[in-house]
Amino acid sequence: MISSTTKGKVAATAMFLAGAVALQQSPAQASIVNSWGNWTFASETVVNSGAVSFATGQINATWAVSNNNMDPAITEATGEYFDSYSPIAQAFSVNGPSSDNNFLRVWLDAAETDVQEVITFDSPVPANKLGLAVTDIDADSVSITANGPAGDLTAAQLLGDAGSAPTDATFNFCAHRTDGPCANDTDTTNGFTNGNAVEFNTDGTSSADTAGSSAWMHPSVAVSSITINWTNIDQINPSSQRVWLVQKSDQSSTPSLAATGSNTSDQITVAGVAFVAGAAILATTRRRKVRN
Repeated sequence: MISSTTKGKVAATAMFLAGAVALQQSPAQASIVNSWGNWTFASETVVNSGAVSFATGQINATWAVSNNNMDPAITEATGEYFDSYSPIAQAFSVNGPSSDNNFLRVWLDAAETDVQEVITFDSPVPANKLGLAVTDIDADSVSITANGPAGDLTAAQLLGDAGSAPTDATFNFCAHRTDGPCANDTDTTNGFTNGNAVEFNTDGTSSADTAGSSAWMHPSVAVSSITINWTNIDQINPSSQRVWLVQKSDQSSTPSLAATGSNTSDQITVAGVAFVAGAAILATTRRRKVRN
């Protein structure tokens, strides 16, 4: 006949092991992954359209520009990037120095107007997961709109927490840098809304060679597509702009939990309690045995 003391030890050991197993098998917590889009052209000869790829599990896109005056050699520059002072880098991550093709250069002839770029995602990017930046806004004007599953985004939805007004979303990525094209430049663009559009331009307030002049958006609702319309204000000289995309996604190394009404934290907590309880009972049993 098994004594009550032995039964207590067996039960305590079983609880102890159950807690350990539960801890070991609990799914890993999701980790945040930030991925800057890698821009590619459709082919060596078709350079007015292509794709934007992101990290595994994030949502890729295609893009097209309404003219053929593109330069495929200028999609990378180690001196052009967002450091930790840049607001979009603070919201997502820094992205350089890097030789990756993490922006697209759009070229405009002198006084050229109505150059349109359309970015279409394979499926809607969830709210607060997408970042968009436009840079090198010096002698140019840019108008940005977006569409989502619920229809056209308002200007406020497109800006998201980048700012309550477009001027809040402007910055200069050269402000704290002297490398690459930067020399501690601080000039920024004008920003305003026009219906659902968010618009930025210099309106003659900045010189045509201003470096680092930028604006960013962090949409607060899901985004299916983005449309950017460019105009070169300069009547004599050509100009160019850069477009950047970044995504944030929650990714886990293990499958999602079954719909049991509990989550990972719940399971870890319960397992931890069982583990501690089992250890306490086992220790108590041992002390009793010693006393006996």
